[in-house]
Amino acid sequence: MGTISTPPAGTITRVAAGSTGAPHVAGNGGVVVWPQAHNGHMAIMKYDHGSISQISEDGYDCTNPVLSDDGSVCVYSRFTPSHDTVPASFDIYKNENGVNTPVVETAGNEFATAVSGDGKVIAWDDDMQTQWHMFRVGKSEDGKVTYLTNGKIDAECPFIADANNQVFFVEHSAGRTRISAEQPDGTTAPVAYDESGMVFPDVTRDGKTLTWSGAVGDFSVLKTCTDGHITIARQAPKTDYLWSQINGDGTQMVWTAFDRNVPDPSHPDTSILYTDGTDTFTMQKNDGPVIPVMPDISKDGSTMAWFTVNLDNPNPETQVFVYEKSPDAPPAPPST
Repeated sequence: MGTISTPPAGTITRVAAGSTGAPHVAGNGGVVVWPQAHNGHMAIMKYDHGSISQISEDGYDCTNPVLSDDGSVCVYSRFTPSHDTVPASFDIYKNENGVNTPVVETAGNEFATAVSGDGKVIAWDDDMQTQWHMFRVGKSEDGKVTYLTNGKIDAECPFIADANNQVFFVEHSAGRTRISAEQPDGTTAPVAYDESGMVFPDVTRDGKTLTWSGAVGDFSVLKTCTDGHITIARQAPKTDYLWSQINGDGTQMVWTAFDRNVPDPSHPDTSILYTDGTDTFTMQKNDGPVIPVMPDISKDGSTMAWFTVNLDNPNPETQVFVYEKSPDAPPAPPST
Protein backbone atom coordinates (compact mmCIF):
# COMPACT_ATOMS: atom_id res chain seq x y z
CA MET A 1 0.00 0.00 0.00
CA GLY A 2 2.90 2.39 0.56
CA THR A 3 3.41 4.85 3.35
CA ILE A 4 0.44 5.81 5.52
CA SER A 5 0.53 9.54 6.21
CA THR A 6 -1.53 12.29 7.75
CA PRO A 7 -3.88 14.05 5.29
CA PRO A 8 -2.66 16.98 3.19
CA ALA A 9 -3.28 20.41 4.68
CA GLY A 10 -6.99 21.07 4.98
CA THR A 11 -9.98 21.01 7.30
CA ILE A 12 -12.36 18.23 8.35
CA THR A 13 -15.82 19.47 9.35
CA ARG A 14 -18.67 17.50 10.85
CA VAL A 15 -21.67 18.77 8.91
CA ALA A 16 -24.40 16.41 10.19
CA ALA A 17 -25.28 14.15 13.11
CA GLY A 18 -28.40 12.08 13.61
CA SER A 19 -29.68 9.48 11.19
CA THR A 20 -27.94 10.09 7.88
CA GLY A 21 -27.02 8.28 4.71
CA ALA A 22 -23.99 8.39 2.46
CA PRO A 23 -22.81 11.80 1.17
CA HIS A 24 -22.01 12.78 -2.42
CA VAL A 25 -19.60 15.57 -3.46
CA ALA A 26 -20.03 17.92 -6.41
CA GLY A 27 -17.41 17.50 -9.15
CA ASN A 28 -15.86 20.91 -8.48
CA GLY A 29 -15.87 20.45 -4.69
CA GLY A 30 -17.33 22.70 -2.01
CA VAL A 31 -20.89 21.31 -2.25
CA VAL A 32 -21.98 18.06 -0.57
CA VAL A 33 -25.41 16.42 -0.26
CA TRP A 34 -26.68 13.55 1.92
CA PRO A 35 -29.98 12.09 3.20
CA GLN A 36 -30.87 12.78 6.84
CA ALA A 37 -33.87 12.20 9.10
CA HIS A 38 -35.72 15.53 9.41
CA ASN A 39 -39.30 16.31 10.45
CA GLY A 40 -40.23 12.62 10.44
CA HIS A 41 -38.85 11.84 6.98
CA MET A 42 -35.51 11.37 5.24
CA ALA A 43 -34.68 14.70 3.65
CA ILE A 44 -31.89 15.73 1.27
CA MET A 45 -29.50 18.12 3.01
CA LYS A 46 -26.93 20.30 1.30
CA TYR A 47 -23.61 21.74 2.50
CA ASP A 48 -22.67 24.62 0.22
CA HIS A 49 -19.30 26.19 1.03
CA GLY A 50 -20.10 26.28 4.76
CA SER A 51 -23.88 26.81 4.60
CA ILE A 52 -26.28 23.93 5.37
CA SER A 53 -29.87 23.74 4.10
CA GLN A 54 -32.62 21.25 3.19
CA ILE A 55 -33.35 21.05 -0.53
CA SER A 56 -36.04 18.32 -0.71
CA GLU A 57 -39.69 18.86 0.16
CA ASP A 58 -41.05 17.91 3.58
CA GLY A 59 -43.34 14.90 3.77
CA TYR A 60 -41.39 12.54 1.51
CA ASP A 61 -38.58 10.07 2.21
CA CYS A 62 -35.66 10.85 -0.07
CA THR A 63 -32.32 9.12 -0.63
CA ASN A 64 -29.38 8.56 -3.02
CA PRO A 65 -28.60 12.21 -3.83
CA VAL A 66 -25.96 13.03 -6.48
CA LEU A 67 -24.64 16.38 -7.74
CA SER A 68 -23.54 18.03 -10.96
CA ASP A 69 -20.07 19.60 -11.11
CA ASP A 70 -21.09 23.02 -9.82
CA GLY A 71 -23.65 21.66 -7.34
CA SER A 72 -26.58 23.47 -8.97
CA VAL A 73 -28.31 20.20 -9.96
CA CYS A 74 -29.08 17.52 -7.38
CA VAL A 75 -30.80 14.30 -8.45
CA TYR A 76 -32.31 11.97 -5.85
CA SER A 77 -34.79 9.14 -5.34
CA ARG A 78 -38.07 10.11 -3.63
CA PHE A 79 -40.59 7.71 -2.10
CA THR A 80 -44.16 8.66 -2.99
CA PRO A 81 -46.82 7.01 -0.79
CA SER A 82 -49.90 5.37 -2.33
CA HIS A 83 -52.70 7.75 -3.32
CA ASP A 84 -55.94 7.24 -5.21
CA THR A 85 -55.23 4.29 -7.54
CA VAL A 86 -51.48 4.93 -7.75
CA PRO A 87 -49.32 2.47 -5.75
CA ALA A 88 -46.41 3.67 -3.66
CA SER A 89 -43.00 3.70 -5.33
CA PHE A 90 -39.64 5.44 -5.55
CA ASP A 91 -39.36 8.07 -8.27
CA ILE A 92 -36.49 10.20 -9.59
CA TYR A 93 -36.58 13.92 -8.76
CA LYS A 94 -34.31 16.81 -9.61
CA ASN A 95 -33.54 19.91 -7.60
CA GLU A 96 -32.21 22.67 -9.86
CA ASN A 97 -31.68 26.19 -8.58
CA GLY A 98 -33.95 25.47 -5.61
CA VAL A 99 -36.87 23.96 -7.57
CA ASN A 100 -37.84 20.27 -7.22
CA THR A 101 -39.35 18.58 -10.29
CA PRO A 102 -39.97 14.92 -11.25
CA VAL A 103 -37.69 13.31 -13.82
CA VAL A 104 -39.46 9.97 -14.09
CA GLU A 105 -42.44 8.52 -12.21
CA THR A 106 -43.54 4.97 -13.00
CA ALA A 107 -45.22 2.17 -11.06
CA GLY A 108 -41.77 0.60 -10.58
CA ASN A 109 -39.07 1.74 -8.18
CA GLU A 110 -36.47 4.11 -9.59
CA PHE A 111 -33.68 3.98 -7.08
CA ALA A 112 -29.93 4.33 -7.76
CA THR A 113 -29.14 7.72 -9.31
CA ALA A 114 -26.45 9.35 -11.44
CA VAL A 115 -26.06 12.79 -13.01
CA SER A 116 -23.51 14.11 -15.49
CA GLY A 117 -21.11 16.89 -14.61
CA ASP A 118 -23.04 19.40 -16.70
CA GLY A 119 -26.36 18.28 -15.13
CA LYS A 120 -27.91 17.47 -18.52
CA VAL A 121 -27.97 13.65 -18.33
CA ILE A 122 -29.62 11.70 -15.52
CA ALA A 123 -29.54 7.91 -15.11
CA TRP A 124 -31.10 5.47 -12.65
CA ASP A 125 -31.95 1.82 -12.20
CA ASP A 126 -35.61 0.84 -12.42
CA ASP A 127 -37.24 -2.11 -10.65
CA MET A 128 -39.36 -3.26 -13.57
CA GLN A 129 -41.66 -5.62 -11.69
CA THR A 130 -41.91 -3.68 -8.39
CA GLN A 131 -40.47 -6.68 -6.54
CA TRP A 132 -36.86 -5.48 -6.20
CA HIS A 133 -35.56 -7.82 -8.88
CA MET A 134 -35.18 -7.65 -12.67
CA PHE A 135 -33.69 -4.16 -12.94
CA ARG A 136 -33.13 -2.03 -16.02
CA VAL A 137 -31.24 1.24 -16.53
CA GLY A 138 -33.05 4.40 -17.59
CA LYS A 139 -31.71 7.68 -18.92
CA SER A 140 -33.11 11.18 -19.22
CA GLU A 141 -31.53 13.76 -21.53
CA ASP A 142 -33.18 17.08 -22.29
CA GLY A 143 -36.37 15.70 -20.75
CA LYS A 144 -36.51 12.64 -23.03
CA VAL A 145 -36.62 9.30 -21.18
CA THR A 146 -35.13 6.17 -22.78
CA TYR A 147 -34.09 2.77 -21.42
CA LEU A 148 -30.63 1.40 -22.14
CA THR A 149 -31.49 -2.14 -21.04
CA ASN A 150 -34.61 -4.28 -21.18
CA GLY A 151 -34.26 -6.47 -18.09
CA LYS A 152 -33.01 -9.70 -19.70
CA ILE A 153 -29.79 -9.23 -17.75
CA ASP A 154 -30.26 -7.46 -14.43
CA ALA A 155 -28.77 -3.99 -14.83
CA GLU A 156 -28.22 -1.55 -11.98
CA CYS A 157 -26.01 1.10 -10.36
CA PRO A 158 -25.48 3.53 -13.26
CA PHE A 159 -22.65 6.07 -13.29
CA ILE A 160 -21.56 8.60 -15.89
CA ALA A 161 -18.30 9.62 -17.59
CA ASP A 162 -18.50 13.38 -17.99
CA ALA A 163 -16.39 13.91 -21.11
CA ASN A 164 -19.19 12.67 -23.38
CA ASN A 165 -21.95 11.96 -20.82
CA GLN A 166 -21.56 8.22 -21.41
CA VAL A 167 -23.66 6.07 -19.07
CA PHE A 168 -22.04 3.00 -17.48
CA PHE A 169 -23.77 0.37 -15.33
CA VAL A 170 -23.33 -3.06 -13.72
CA GLU A 171 -24.97 -6.20 -15.13
CA HIS A 172 -25.39 -9.65 -13.54
CA SER A 173 -26.06 -12.89 -15.41
CA ALA A 174 -25.43 -16.59 -14.70
CA GLY A 175 -23.06 -15.88 -11.86
CA ARG A 176 -20.98 -13.40 -13.86
CA THR A 177 -20.71 -9.67 -13.39
CA ARG A 178 -19.73 -7.08 -15.95
CA ILE A 179 -19.67 -3.35 -16.44
CA SER A 180 -21.32 -2.22 -19.66
CA ALA A 181 -21.47 1.18 -21.29
CA GLU A 182 -23.66 3.15 -23.65
CA GLN A 183 -22.24 3.27 -27.19
CA PRO A 184 -22.42 6.13 -29.72
CA ASP A 185 -25.04 4.28 -31.77
CA GLY A 186 -27.36 3.96 -28.76
CA THR A 187 -26.60 0.30 -28.05
CA THR A 188 -24.72 -0.96 -24.98
CA ALA A 189 -21.64 -3.17 -24.80
CA PRO A 190 -19.55 -4.79 -22.03
CA VAL A 191 -16.30 -3.00 -21.19
CA ALA A 192 -15.05 -5.12 -18.25
CA TYR A 193 -15.80 -8.54 -16.71
CA ASP A 194 -15.09 -9.77 -13.18
CA GLU A 195 -16.47 -13.10 -11.98
CA SER A 196 -15.60 -12.15 -8.38
CA GLY A 197 -18.22 -9.38 -8.49
CA MET A 198 -18.16 -5.66 -9.26
CA VAL A 199 -19.62 -3.38 -6.60
CA PHE A 200 -19.36 0.36 -5.86
CA PRO A 201 -18.00 1.26 -9.33
CA ASP A 202 -16.74 4.65 -10.48
CA VAL A 203 -15.16 6.09 -13.63
CA THR A 204 -12.84 8.90 -14.68
CA ARG A 205 -14.13 11.81 -16.72
CA ASP A 206 -12.85 10.38 -20.01
CA GLY A 207 -14.47 6.99 -19.37
CA LYS A 208 -11.17 5.12 -19.85
CA THR A 209 -10.45 4.07 -16.25
CA LEU A 210 -12.91 2.21 -14.02
CA THR A 211 -12.62 1.21 -10.39
CA TRP A 212 -14.67 -1.23 -8.29
CA SER A 213 -14.49 -3.64 -5.38
CA GLY A 214 -14.10 -7.30 -6.29
CA ALA A 215 -12.98 -10.40 -4.44
CA VAL A 216 -9.75 -12.36 -4.23
CA GLY A 217 -10.22 -15.34 -1.95
CA ASP A 218 -12.31 -14.42 1.08
CA PHE A 219 -11.64 -10.68 1.00
CA SER A 220 -12.49 -7.69 -1.17
CA VAL A 221 -9.80 -5.87 -3.12
CA LEU A 222 -9.82 -2.70 -5.19
CA LYS A 223 -9.53 -3.21 -8.91
CA THR A 224 -9.02 -0.75 -11.75
CA CYS A 225 -9.49 -1.23 -15.47
CA THR A 226 -7.88 1.04 -18.07
CA ASP A 227 -8.64 0.37 -21.73
CA GLY A 228 -9.66 -3.20 -20.89
CA HIS A 229 -6.63 -4.06 -18.75
CA ILE A 230 -7.60 -5.01 -15.16
CA THR A 231 -5.18 -4.61 -12.25
CA ILE A 232 -5.48 -5.03 -8.48
CA ALA A 233 -5.01 -1.54 -7.07
CA ARG A 234 -5.19 -2.39 -3.35
CA GLN A 235 -4.92 -5.74 -1.57
CA ALA A 236 -3.81 -6.88 1.90
CA PRO A 237 -4.27 -10.08 3.96
CA LYS A 238 -7.53 -10.26 5.92
CA THR A 239 -8.52 -6.77 4.78
CA ASP A 240 -11.63 -5.71 2.88
CA TYR A 241 -11.35 -2.70 0.57
CA LEU A 242 -14.74 -1.21 -0.33
CA TRP A 243 -16.42 1.92 -1.73
CA SER A 244 -13.58 3.12 -3.94
CA GLN A 245 -14.16 6.43 -5.70
CA ILE A 246 -11.83 8.03 -8.23
CA ASN A 247 -11.18 11.62 -9.25
CA GLY A 248 -11.55 13.02 -12.75
CA ASP A 249 -8.19 12.07 -14.25
CA GLY A 250 -7.60 8.92 -12.24
CA THR A 251 -4.70 10.22 -10.16
CA GLN A 252 -6.55 10.18 -6.82
CA MET A 253 -8.73 7.60 -5.07
CA VAL A 254 -10.52 7.28 -1.74
CA TRP A 255 -11.94 4.11 -0.14
CA THR A 256 -12.75 2.32 3.13
CA ALA A 257 -10.41 -0.37 4.53
CA PHE A 258 -11.62 -2.98 7.02
CA ASP A 259 -8.51 -4.54 8.60
CA ARG A 260 -9.54 -7.79 10.30
CA ASN A 261 -6.07 -8.60 11.64
CA VAL A 262 -7.39 -7.89 15.14
CA PRO A 263 -8.50 -10.07 18.10
CA ASP A 264 -12.19 -9.55 17.23
CA PRO A 265 -12.59 -9.57 13.41
CA SER A 266 -16.23 -8.51 13.79
CA HIS A 267 -14.85 -5.13 14.97
CA PRO A 268 -12.10 -4.45 12.40
CA ASP A 269 -9.76 -1.51 12.41
CA THR A 270 -11.51 0.72 9.88
CA SER A 271 -10.08 3.69 7.98
CA ILE A 272 -10.95 6.10 5.22
CA LEU A 273 -7.86 5.99 3.01
CA TYR A 274 -6.87 8.35 0.21
CA THR A 275 -4.08 8.17 -2.33
CA ASP A 276 -2.71 10.83 -4.64
CA GLY A 277 -1.00 8.14 -6.69
CA THR A 278 2.25 8.42 -4.75
CA ASP A 279 1.45 8.41 -1.06
CA THR A 280 -1.50 7.02 0.95
CA PHE A 281 -3.16 9.11 3.65
CA THR A 282 -5.46 8.23 6.55
CA MET A 283 -8.43 10.61 6.53
CA GLN A 284 -10.21 9.13 9.58
CA LYS A 285 -9.94 5.95 11.68
CA ASN A 286 -12.53 4.15 13.78
CA ASP A 287 -13.13 5.26 17.35
CA GLY A 288 -14.01 1.97 19.05
CA PRO A 289 -17.19 0.68 17.39
CA VAL A 290 -17.73 3.96 15.50
CA ILE A 291 -16.44 3.36 11.97
CA PRO A 292 -16.10 5.67 8.94
CA VAL A 293 -17.57 4.34 5.67
CA MET A 294 -18.67 5.15 2.11
CA PRO A 295 -16.39 8.04 1.10
CA ASP A 296 -16.71 10.18 -2.00
CA ILE A 297 -14.19 12.48 -3.73
CA SER A 298 -14.82 15.43 -6.02
CA LYS A 299 -13.65 15.07 -9.60
CA ASP A 300 -11.16 17.92 -9.08
CA GLY A 301 -9.80 16.18 -5.95
CA SER A 302 -10.33 19.17 -3.66
CA THR A 303 -13.10 17.77 -1.43
CA MET A 304 -13.96 14.44 0.19
CA ALA A 305 -16.88 13.33 2.35
CA TRP A 306 -17.89 10.21 4.29
CA PHE A 307 -20.07 9.20 7.21
CA THR A 308 -19.69 7.13 10.39
CA VAL A 309 -21.82 4.38 11.91
CA ASN A 310 -21.76 2.66 15.33
CA LEU A 311 -21.49 -1.13 15.08
CA ASP A 312 -22.71 -1.61 18.66
CA ASN A 313 -25.84 0.54 18.38
CA PRO A 314 -28.89 -1.02 16.69
CA ASN A 315 -30.27 2.49 16.11
CA PRO A 316 -27.02 4.24 15.41
CA GLU A 317 -26.35 7.93 15.36
CA THR A 318 -24.46 8.59 12.17
CA GLN A 319 -22.35 11.61 11.31
CA VAL A 320 -21.27 13.17 8.01
CA PHE A 321 -17.77 14.63 7.63
CA VAL A 322 -16.41 16.86 4.87
CA TYR A 323 -12.70 17.32 4.15
CA GLU A 324 -11.65 20.36 2.13
CA LYS A 325 -8.06 20.93 1.06
CA SER A 326 -6.49 24.22 2.02
CA PRO A 327 -6.05 26.68 -0.84
CA ASP A 328 -2.28 26.52 -0.39
CA ALA A 329 -2.16 22.71 -0.43
CA PRO A 330 -0.53 21.19 -3.50
CA PRO A 331 -3.20 21.32 -6.22
CA ALA A 332 -4.61 18.21 -7.82
CA PRO A 333 -3.66 17.67 -11.46
CA PRO A 334 -6.23 19.20 -13.81
CA SER A 335 -9.14 16.98 -14.77
CA THR A 336 -9.38 15.99 -18.41
